[in-house]
Amino acid sequence: MNILYLDVNAQYLNPTAALLPQLFLSRFPSMKFFGPGYLDKETISAGVARWVDANGPYDIVILGPNTPFLGSLTDDALQKNVEFVMKYMVTPGFSARLVEKFFRDVLVAVSRLPIRHKVVSGLSLDSYASTQEQVDKILEAGAFLLGPNHQFSRRIEEWPNDIFLREKHYQKKKERLTDAWHDFLVANPDRVITACHYVLPHEFSMAVLAERRWDVAIPGAEYVLRRDAIVSLEASNLGVAPKKYFHFFRLANRLGLPVYRHYLLVRLYNHLFQRTLATSRMVYTSSGGSGNVPRKYFEIPAAGAALVCTPCNGFGDLGFRDYVNCIVADPANLASVVARMRHDQSLQGIADAGRQLVMRHHSIYARSEQIARCLRAIISGTYAGSRWECGEFCILETT
Repeated sequence: MNILYLDVNAQYLNPTAALLPQLFLSRFPSMKFFGPGYLDKETISAGVARWVDANGPYDIVILGPNTPFLGSLTDDALQKNVEFVMKYMVTPGFSARLVEKFFRDVLVAVSRLPIRHKVVSGLSLDSYASTQEQVDKILEAGAFLLGPNHQFSRRIEEWPNDIFLREKHYQKKKERLTDAWHDFLVANPDRVITACHYVLPHEFSMAVLAERRWDVAIPGAEYVLRRDAIVSLEASNLGVAPKKYFHFFRLANRLGLPVYRHYLLVRLYNHLFQRTLATSRMVYTSSGGSGNVPRKYFEIPAAGAALVCTPCNGFGDLGFRDYVNCIVADPANLASVVARMRHDQSLQGIADAGRQLVMRHHSIYARSEQIARCLRAIISGTYAGSRWECGEFCILETT
């Protein structure tokens, strides 16, 4: 299977997008790359069509998460995408001008490339701010979407009633939120290569819970449910892992310091985040009001901590089971749950089962095999969709 990967070689703070090339290379080591940071300036400037003519044929072309396939070709829209790459990502030294040239070239040429199957990454997509116009781009291109399917989405009317009163993230986008993307996922299961986040081998920790320093941690952005959990812990005498590094990076970014553009600083942030997970017995997380699946649902069990959470969309389908490999908790009652369970003998078994679930089904190697199975079915013309059922990945095929 000959695969061409089109994208900007840049690393974001959230590792999922940056790890996608590794995921594909683990199954398709002969895959070729085209884009700034992957090839020299002269080759990029010559255009992707010339590259395909000289190096093809290809069976599949993949548009990576940094390439705005669903975006507009207007100058303002392209400039915003270029600015995001140059401001919030670690890059190997290419210029903003080359990134813009690459975006213009690819977004025009991709529909004309002599490659039958096109795959667009949606792993980092803000799906609820997506428009019908973006949905139409997928359909008109006859492309497949790589990302969560309808199991991990829900209509806006099913969100918590108070979400727009309490969550600034959604308040800012309220006028732009639609069900267009959700409806697309429901109506077109055969266009979706189902994939959620995944973790690398070095993110797994075998450290026993009894020797960990902190009773509980609540890492990451403080969405509504996480704030409720933090409030629950404030009056307790529990050992709560500090997150000074998180607040420092957030403040530095607000002050205009380019902390997310430097490799060592991003590595430091990720290291401190991993250390928090690996030194805590229990770690609470939740998604935003939409219920989308954050990477933390996999990172926490991988680090050997007991996952305590409010379930996301598709929680049970991914294999999570309350008091088997995780603990489902109301954030307002988190302190009582942690106090009751922190020295309970069953907690280590729950943490071990969570780590085993992630290692077996949600590691980068597990995810790469799941995606590879989908791609093989697409090439053979039998692909009809994919889904999770009770912790197992299933592919639907036509006969």
